[in-house]
Amino acid sequence: MRATIKDVADLCNVSITTVSLVLNNKGHISEETREQVREAVKELDYRRRQSSGTIALLGPTVPDSMLSCLYRAVAEYGYSLHHLPWKPDIEELPPFPNNIRITGFLIYGGLWKQTLLKEIAGAYPTVLLGGSFPGTEVDEVWVDNIDGINRATNYLIDHGHVSIGLVNGPRQSHTTDLKQLGFERALRRAAPEVAGHMVISEGFREEHGLEATRRLLSEHPDITAIISGERLLPHSVYRVLQEMGYAIPGDISVIAFRDDQSFVSFSPPVTVIDIPNMEIAREAVQHLLRRLDNHKLPGRNVLVKPRLIMRGSVAVPSATSAPPTSFAPPT
Repeated sequence: MRATIKDVADLCNVSITTVSLVLNNKGHISEETREQVREAVKELDYRRRQSSGTIALLGPTVPDSMLSCLYRAVAEYGYSLHHLPWKPDIEELPPFPNNIRITGFLIYGGLWKQTLLKEIAGAYPTVLLGGSFPGTEVDEVWVDNIDGINRATNYLIDHGHVSIGLVNGPRQSHTTDLKQLGFERALRRAAPEVAGHMVISEGFREEHGLEATRRLLSEHPDITAIISGERLLPHSVYRVLQEMGYAIPGDISVIAFRDDQSFVSFSPPVTVIDIPNMEIAREAVQHLLRRLDNHKLPGRNVLVKPRLIMRGSVAVPSATSAPPTSFAPPT
């Protein structure tokens, strides 16, 4: 892989902005720093791309945290990013604006039509973020969903929980199956008394999460911990638990898969399995550039490990944990 502006910045221990200012002979940069950057450029054989082109990002629901990281990562490698918020139900590639020269595609999510993915991958270097396209030579870069849910489940087991629920995403999503595998893997390795219960939501919206959480608690009222498998579902889990009179984490502990800036303001703040967005963004761009150099390379599946961020929504289960007296399961 050819050297990037980030490599130069890292070698000099300065920012990418500083390197850019030196290369463009601008800014109030000391002569010592300028010389350091010039030497790093020579050492790394860094060559600036005069007209790199535009990388298209396809996805209508890219979280802001991931979107900002993708913009940064693409800029680090001398490209621009053009976000195309098309919906997943399209089957053919719409025309691009006339002034945009697309050099490659980043495709976010796993609900796209196979006909569309085949058309894009056949015409452009392509990297999938959070999706899977078997039988096609594209790279797939995403968080390790199996490891993430496995970590969440083990963390709850280590806190003494023996009845754990997973509110998972819709079945048509590829990541739903992976999270189920991670959940089942942790349960198989746990003590015999540990039980897991999973419900599938019908979609990603709040009403889907509300219905799935109520169904989980109705079918398994002995649950003392819930893992929320999608970014928007924790809002639903908290709302249902509070409406039913459960205390978090006194009665039921909660872990969310993927962080959100709003989660720190929840009461209590949500413990999360965090997706390292910047690492994923850089991996995706690096693999896309690799395909620009050689479009016929075999596809790779790159999994980035998530991390656990401990906040206030997990505790040792109370000896008296039980459904609130006001809660009556539907008949």
